[in-house]
Amino acid sequence: FIPRPGRIFLLKPGGGDPLSLVELARKRIAEGEGKSEFSYPVDRCAIAGAAAALADEEHHRRIVDGVRGERARLSARLAAAGWDLTDSHANFVFARPPGGDAPGVLARLRERRILVRHFDGDHADRLRITVGAPGENDRLLDALGI
Repeated sequence: FIPRPGRIFLLKPGGGDPLSLVELARKRIAEGEGKSEFSYPVDRCAIAGAAAALADEEHHRRIVDGVRGERARLSARLAAAGWDLTDSHANFVFARPPGGDAPGVLARLRERRILVRHFDGDHADRLRITVGAPGENDRLLDALGI
């Protein structure tokens, strides 16, 4: 065995020459391992339920319309209170609180057991707020004093 620069090697259980990670990956692919792995594996019942839900276009439309309506209501209330929002076509709003103290607002919301996302870096002054059901959004707005 002669180690080569820039390669990482794994020792085989039971001795023998070590395998490089590249060699190990090639071996697994050749053996058919790891062809398809999911982050969130689901069983057949869950897949059948999801397929049925997607096939119900009326139900889907009600959900989409509900999210759109709540997103508009939530955005309007936040904007009226001085929040700066980016344009959203998703199930969340990305917003800068007045003064830009997103970490402070995040901490206050967590104390009320309301979870929102905060990102470091270029967007440290903003929060990603998921659009919830009307009662959930009311609870959020109440916690924000809006």
